[in-house]
Amino acid sequence: GVTEAFNDREEEFSEERLRQVVTAHGGGAVKETARAVMENVKAFTGDVPQSDDIAILALKYLLKAACEPT
Repeated sequence: GVTEAFNDREEEFSEERLRQVVTAHGGGAVKETARAVMENVKAFTGDVPQSDDIAILALKYLLKAACEPT
């Protein structure tokens, strides 16, 4: 739903915009990255009613922890 959110000019938020937000905010906490995405989507869409839900699933991959024996 994030990339398919529309603004008042009927433009989609797009994968490119999502990539830009995640790149700009992806170095911090996952919760903050998700918050930045939602803030950007809200700023982009304004008061335009959306035709679909806008859901975010944010994961942080921890390579070191995944490779250590348990």
